[in-house]
Amino acid sequence: MQSYYNSLFKIILLGTVACIILCTNPLFQGGGDPGYHLSGIMQLLQHGKAYCYTPSCIIEKSYWHMVWSFIFKLLPPLDIITAEKVIYSVQFALSFILVFLANNSFVKILLPKIKERFYIVFFSTILFYFSSSYVETSWATNSTVGYQISLPLSISAMSIFANIIFRKIIRKTDLLLFIVVSGFTLIFHAAEYLYVIIFIFIMFIFTFKVSYIKYVVFILLLLIILALIIYYTHPFGIYFQTLSGFMKLSNVYSAFYIIIPEVVYLSLFIGVIYCILAIFFKNTLHIRFFVTCVFYDVFMTIVSQVHYARMMFFFMPEYLVARFMSGSLWFNILPVLIFCGIYRINQNRQIFGVYILVMLLSLLCLYKGSLMMYCGYSGVVDTFIKSRDRDYVSDVSTVDIKLLESFMTKYDCKKDFFVARADISALIGAMGCFSDYNYWTYNQFPKSIVKDYSKNYKIVYVADLFPLYHNQKYNFKVYPDLLTVIK
Repeated sequence: MQSYYNSLFKIILLGTVACIILCTNPLFQGGGDPGYHLSGIMQLLQHGKAYCYTPSCIIEKSYWHMVWSFIFKLLPPLDIITAEKVIYSVQFALSFILVFLANNSFVKILLPKIKERFYIVFFSTILFYFSSSYVETSWATNSTVGYQISLPLSISAMSIFANIIFRKIIRKTDLLLFIVVSGFTLIFHAAEYLYVIIFIFIMFIFTFKVSYIKYVVFILLLLIILALIIYYTHPFGIYFQTLSGFMKLSNVYSAFYIIIPEVVYLSLFIGVIYCILAIFFKNTLHIRFFVTCVFYDVFMTIVSQVHYARMMFFFMPEYLVARFMSGSLWFNILPVLIFCGIYRINQNRQIFGVYILVMLLSLLCLYKGSLMMYCGYSGVVDTFIKSRDRDYVSDVSTVDIKLLESFMTKYDCKKDFFVARADISALIGAMGCFSDYNYWTYNQFPKSIVKDYSKNYKIVYVADLFPLYHNQKYNFKVYPDLLTVIK
């Protein structure tokens, strides 16, 4: 009977996650990343190439866009609201499964004597979504872009590699799986694979017992492989930028590109303290691997937040380096250490009942506590909950988007080129039609460029169908203020 209720409770928890996925909505900004990537998908459907709003801008390495374009070809024609919801729901579900399986591998290594790991892994996965993606938004609400699936894939690659190292017998299936997952990460959004390389390097330092010669050989081999990848594919947006170039192009905006919630700092602080105290008492944990993970988490967080630390990766755009915190494994620390504390006090069957109660209370405190008001922003948890209302996380209201789509039915996207106010122009591009929106300036193209397009396309001038910033519910300022840009 006890196992029956245990299974029922697990089903309820997973069912709750499924309901959350179906009831929440993604962040949408027609002129930002979500609109940019949706434009690539819709342009593939209309024109066969991943154009970015206009014929003169093509998205390079558009494999992620090709996958979604192929899926949408199998479905009836979708409006952009439905399309973004489909992408969001599928990628949210996939990311949850991937991170859950990865966390299961991590916890299995950290707590080798514990057979029942579901609740530890579940709460670790839930904490993963407490990471902030942009300054005011939760990680989950950004699930309509490529790196929202490549990040879980990179975490999965780390877990597979760690599992390979700690197995007494290395299985060919594990090696094959590592190669396949690594390949998909590099294909969809290769910047996140750098997290895997850093994790392997740090794991090598703390975990392997090898001679000095093997150590040097491993580093040289890793550097050679990394150099070849960089040289031939530019996978991380790397174009051999010099340090002086990095200093000149340093973007102050990236300094607050990601705001880290207090729960992350709390986890790292407790993790570091535990690593120090572990010297003096017997551990339930696999302490060497735990120290590896904590060091990796601290390193990624420091690089993400400290400008001078980001200079170590001067060959990359700073906004990508500022995102390193996303690759941290901090979400495993609290659930594992809380379990260890309860386990030391009471090792009978009631331990998981106590553990579940403690974790639920902890999550409640995080929601009701200062996380919501961190740095004056709405808070990642609050944002996620409010995303039930699509208009709260979209810079254009649902009503206005439907009005524009109704207007567009009169025209042919393959023959017409649309000129409109910047926010309307961006939406038209996201629908798969050519427009005069310039993603790099958040504004319209000059009239001279539009005149050049008139040679091949019929120019359609679109009136202001709705006021700028008509959606009063939306209050995020992740991207430049379009009103300021247009003026």
